[in-house]
Amino acid sequence: MSVPLPSLFARALAAASKAFNQPTIQDSTQVHPPYLVFCEINFYLQNLIQSSLKDLHTLDSRIVALSLFSPNESFEDISTRDLVYLLVPYVFAEVQGRVRMTEREERVLSLGQANVRCHNFYFSCFEEVRCDSDLYLCAEIFAGIFGSCGEL
Repeated sequence: MSVPLPSLFARALAAASKAFNQPTIQDSTQVHPPYLVFCEINFYLQNLIQSSLKDLHTLDSRIVALSLFSPNESFEDISTRDLVYLLVPYVFAEVQGRVRMTEREERVLSLGQANVRCHNFYFSCFEEVRCDSDLYLCAEIFAGIFGSCGEL
């Protein structure tokens, strides 16, 4: 039995929120009991992040399979209850950015994937709102709102 979209999104957001509200744990070379506690906390946080990513991936796949958003429909055509799912790529990017990597190459790849998702979100929102009348103004508004996506 598949989980309803709202429940799946809520579960992904809850796991991400728990992970985001915890302090960042840095690597340590010390081998004593406090280090073991940090390792357990880091393991717990990464499990929350991986759980959230899994739910977001499932949610994203189901949104595509259900064709909730179509390039030929305007923003006004989207059902009000479905608007929240426009945020899935952004949330996915934010959570992906929290994945802990020890190797530099893995981290660069992970951040690159997060950056692609963030830019896709930015451009899909820009496309959905269809700000053709004043393109420059809309670009400034979206850059302000979604500035955490980095250089666009």
